[in-house]
Amino acid sequence: MNKKYLASANTTSGFVNKFNFINMQKDSFTYILKGGPGTGKSTLMKKIGKYFEDKNYFVEYFFCSSDSDSLDGVKIKNFSIVDGTAPHVTEASMPQVKETIVNIGEFIGREVKVNKDKIEKFLKIKKLNFNNAYLYLESLGKIFEEESLNLKHNKNLEKLETITGKLKNMKQKGMSRELFSSFISQNGYKTFYKQNNYKEIIIVKGNFIENEKLFNKLSTFLDDKKIYFIKFKSIFMPEFIEGIYVSEIDTLIVSESTYFENFESFKNKTIIKKLIKKIAHNLDAAKLNHKKVEQFYIKNMNFDGLNKKEMDIVNEIEEGLNSF
Repeated sequence: MNKKYLASANTTSGFVNKFNFINMQKDSFTYILKGGPGTGKSTLMKKIGKYFEDKNYFVEYFFCSSDSDSLDGVKIKNFSIVDGTAPHVTEASMPQVKETIVNIGEFIGREVKVNKDKIEKFLKIKKLNFNNAYLYLESLGKIFEEESLNLKHNKNLEKLETITGKLKNMKQKGMSRELFSSFISQNGYKTFYKQNNYKEIIIVKGNFIENEKLFNKLSTFLDDKKIYFIKFKSIFMPEFIEGIYVSEIDTLIVSESTYFENFESFKNKTIIKKLIKKIAHNLDAAKLNHKKVEQFYIKNMNFDGLNKKEMDIVNEIEEGLNSF
């Protein structure tokens, strides 16, 4: 079954980019898409992901932190395709060896230039929308940190023993990745935890500060055993871990408030909900202005050329997968 994550997020500390954790496998290869809004990057990635999913490959989808309907990346085994444009700019470190730049811009017709003033106008408004969202995010971060400290702590040591007991005899070469599974978008605060259909989910009660100690202890154990796992960072306190996924046993260990997408145990839950609503409103406005910009490019795109490029990428990935 496929999994849904985020490789970047709008957090209370600003925009945080984890794109370097998308593809960390040996002999990895990444297609970096360069092109403006409305040039079909997200659609291309969705179609390629679906193509390989239909062929029973395990596919990871990385969604946009501001627009949960849009993709930032897709990964099939050791191959990945990512959106390399701002704000998560990605460049090739070893061109044609580890990455290749795919210039989607070559399929944009020059006629789009006649809309220069309108495009600049909507991009300017979109930037203001994001600035407003980050002001509310900053306020939310301060309240969230204070509130989380006041939550009753439950040590949950038996939870840790359950996981370590299952894994203590396993030996494998693995790695740890840092990603996000929670986000605030135009639809408010959401997570992908429930959608990923983990075999087992262990809910950890208590505040983020104390839970961090538990998650760090588990992370150290997994690192020492070289067991593959994902650390999910919190958008409210991005330096903190809100959950850990251990793929070997398909188990998620996650903080309670995060998993259930609510903050009913928080003293100032009403203020928190209002701030999240304000953030979502501004991100929704940013999305609408982004869509207006996209329309100018969509009307001037050579989608036949883009479709051919899509098939070229599919064929190259299939050839690479078959060689393993």
